Amino acid sequence: MKNVTPLRLGVFGAVWCAGGIAWFSFWAAYVRIPESPAITIDQEAPILPRIVVLLGVLMVLASLAWALMTRLQRKRTRPQE
Repeated sequence: MKNVTPLRLGVFGAVWCAGGIAWFSFWAAYVRIPESPAITIDQEAPILPRIVVLLGVLMVLASLAWALMTRLQRKRTRPQE
């Protein structure tokens, strides 16, 4: 736990978020069934890239909250001159 910092957690979350968006973009561009009037099958977007993006956003928010709490705690415990 000593190696985990708010900055590292935020960067890790941002990478997860970008990876999920890239995965979803790849699916939309290459895997999805093309628009055609002959095809009537509705194909839903995959759930896993959405979950990856959501986890990335939650990690970024958690790192921001952690950094804010750390800053407030340091300000409160710092001796007044």
